Amino acid sequence: MKKLISLLLVALMLALLTGTAFAAGVKQDVVPVEAPAEEEADETPEYYWEDLVPYVEAFGLEGQFYSLTYFGLDMWVPDDLEFQELADEDLEKGLVAFATDADENWKFMVVNLVYDQQIESLEEWQELLKEQEGIEESVLCYVNDLPVLEYLLPEKDCFVCDLCLEDGSILEFVWGPFSDEAYAVNAGFMSNSLMIPAE
Repeated sequence: MKKLISLLLVALMLALLTGTAFAAGVKQDVVPVEAPAEEEADETPEYYWEDLVPYVEAFGLEGQFYSLTYFGLDMWVPDDLEFQELADEDLEKGLVAFATDADENWKFMVVNLVYDQQIESLEEWQELLKEQEGIEESVLCYVNDLPVLEYLLPEKDCFVCDLCLEDGSILEFVWGPFSDEAYAVNAGFMSNSLMIPAE
C-alpha cells in the first residue's frame, strides 16, 4: 500500500470533478535531490505543478503562490485561506505559518521541527515516525523534484507533508480536517505545488 495516500488524493480529485506571508529571512536550502534509481522510478510517485494547473482551473479554484523565503520555497495557496499573525510563543515553538478559512473550519500550518539529533534523510525520518509515533503507512515521493514524505494522522484528521532540510530539521506542512473532501482536494493541490523558485 505504498501509494495509498497518492491514490487517495487522486480519487478525491476525480470524485469531486465528476460530482460537481510567510516569514522572510536568510535562505536555507532543502536537502538536494538525487534522481531515483531507474529500477525505482516506477515505484516512486512524481508530481509536477504544471500537470495539475488544468485541474485547479477545472475546479474553479483561485489562489496564488506565496514564498517561504527563509526556506527557499514557493507554494500555491487557495484564496479561501488567510494567514494569521503569529505570537512570539508560537514562533518559539517552531510555527512558521498558520492559516484558516473565514469560518476557521479549514486549518493549515507550517512547522519547523528541530531536534538535538539531526535528521539525515527522509528515509531516516520515516523510520523514526514508524518506531516512535506508530505511523505505519507513509509515502516517499517527488514533488516538483523535491523529495517529500506524505502520511495521514487519522486520530487528528490531518494530512502531513514533510521535507528534510540541510540543517537536519524537518519542515512540516499540516492540513486538517482531511475528512472534508473539498479541503482534501485543496490540500492535494497545495502539497503538490511545493517548489524551489526559478532563479
